[in-house]
Amino acid sequence: MSVYDINRIKMPEAPQGAEDHTGQTHFVPAPCQVACPVGTDAPSYIGYIWEGKLEQAFEAITSTNPFSSICGRVCDAPCEPACRRTSSDGAVQIRNLKRYVMDAVGHTYDLPAVEVTQSQTVAVVGSGPAGLVAAHDLAVAGYEVHVYEMTDRLGGMMIWGIPAFRLPPEIIQEDIDRLTKRCPGIKIHLNAELGKDVSLDELKTRHDAVLITIGAWWGKRMHIPGEDDPRVVDGVGFLRRVNDGERPQMPETVVVVGGGDVAMDACRAALRLPGCREVKVVYRRGPEEIPAREIELHHAVKEGIEFIYNTQQIAIGESGPGLVLQCVRTESGEPDEDGRRRPVVVPSSEHTINCGLVIAAVGQQSECDHLGDLSLMSADRVATEWTSMRTGDPQVFAAGDGAFGGSTIVMAMSHGQRAAYYIKALN
Repeated sequence: MSVYDINRIKMPEAPQGAEDHTGQTHFVPAPCQVACPVGTDAPSYIGYIWEGKLEQAFEAITSTNPFSSICGRVCDAPCEPACRRTSSDGAVQIRNLKRYVMDAVGHTYDLPAVEVTQSQTVAVVGSGPAGLVAAHDLAVAGYEVHVYEMTDRLGGMMIWGIPAFRLPPEIIQEDIDRLTKRCPGIKIHLNAELGKDVSLDELKTRHDAVLITIGAWWGKRMHIPGEDDPRVVDGVGFLRRVNDGERPQMPETVVVVGGGDVAMDACRAALRLPGCREVKVVYRRGPEEIPAREIELHHAVKEGIEFIYNTQQIAIGESGPGLVLQCVRTESGEPDEDGRRRPVVVPSSEHTINCGLVIAAVGQQSECDHLGDLSLMSADRVATEWTSMRTGDPQVFAAGDGAFGGSTIVMAMSHGQRAAYYIKALN
């Protein structure tokens, strides 16, 4: 499945006095807009910035993205590699320009509120980027939307999974406040866990459609001996505790296993905690194949974090008061399904790494016993058809990381847009 599809993009109306070329056979929108999973019209808002029209730039930015302040800081910005200037003097810094506008007027300029005009109501379970974007789009279309969130605050992995030094909580709250102010038809139910505080049958009775966006809240296991030691923790759980305010005393040496964005956030968060003097990141492939974004990798290296490439963990044992991570070296083999070269173990390359804590950041998964009992789970995801965003129950839809696996904020947002589109089609 690819997001690079111009058919996703709703073309803006031509400015007054200008010709509309969008219907022409050979019309091609700007590649940055095509590359954006939510279709943000970057050329328009950049043009407005150039003209000093920041309120108009704000409207262009937020027309498809209710989390623009957040994305101005932590979006992975697929628009920038697609920029036509990349091959000349470098891509336009589209994300930073978005942040400039949102910092300038985002906290003061309010869009007009939208009214509830539809008789149907929709339940959204989960308040991460997929769930809240779907709620936004449905509310703008006139639906009353009820958001059921299992924790005590909105935001999903945006609030629980991204450290405050990268995304301050007040920025998240700014976007959420703007969304709820614009969409008074969105009703919030906190501390409402599916299967515990409310059942799916109850939601189906109360509402005309239910959207499941429970996210990939849990870290995956490494499946190696010794990982049940209490000094071995999963990356998403570790970040969740830190974002909840915990500041645990750390051992001098921490090892993070993995090479994705969770690993980058976990290693940098660990280094900031009391007691930690060094952090090592163990990754089974080489530096050319690490999936972490270049800018996050750059910041981690700049902060003094050590990266140990072509190293795969095979067991965890005890070494005095600490731990010993048993590893083997790897070399690149044939490409996997994702195009990256498969790590192949080098014979007789066993070695160890001493540490006091191991943070496993090797993937995320969704868990929900209640949905499993209803046969709506498939392994570690909600069983969902991409072509309709429907589950096995025709009244129940699903989107986001909980349905299609771990992704980025903006990709999860695009899932929310897509789910809202199909839910609106029921009317």
